Amino acid sequence: GHIDPGALGQAGLGMTMRMMVEQFGVKAPTLLKVDVEGAESAVLEGAGELLAGVRSAMIECADVKREAIVWRLESAGLSLVSVHPRIAAGISNLRFRRT
Repeated sequence: GHIDPGALGQAGLGMTMRMMVEQFGVKAPTLLKVDVEGAESAVLEGAGELLAGVRSAMIECADVKREAIVWRLESAGLSLVSVHPRIAAGISNLRFRRT
């Protein structure tokens, strides 16, 4: 993991889902909620093969990144169920489910 000041100037500990599972011995997630201020692609890339076990996901992302996020999760076997636009212009919550 590492400390990254991020887009909003807030420091935080960063690690991939794989690192979390391996280092802390927790079970791989079946539910995924991602709200990471523009780093959605990095989170999903860091999830790697663990996405295969995710049954449901809610991802907040900028509309300009939506296509890449949808492609990534559909490639992992999840289907886009709904899109919920946020009050903030250009941001939506995407809901996915394994079918």
